[in-house]
Amino acid sequence: MGCASSMPGGKWTESVAVGSRGFVEKIKTKLGIRAKGRAIYGMDTESNLREPQVSYSDDFNA
Repeated sequence: MGCASSMPGGKWTESVAVGSRGFVEKIKTKLGIRAKGRAIYGMDTESNLREPQVSYSDDFNA
């Protein structure tokens, strides 16, 4: 692993699993129903499993 300052923080703090695509797919399978709504992002060598980011709107139909 490289220096901690060179790693994007969100990938490590907001993900359920980080690693090779095969590893992340295995973790997603083992999580079963608990992985519902989570997607795999990234490339073959560096992937992560996390919930999609949703942008918030200030339109509350008030």
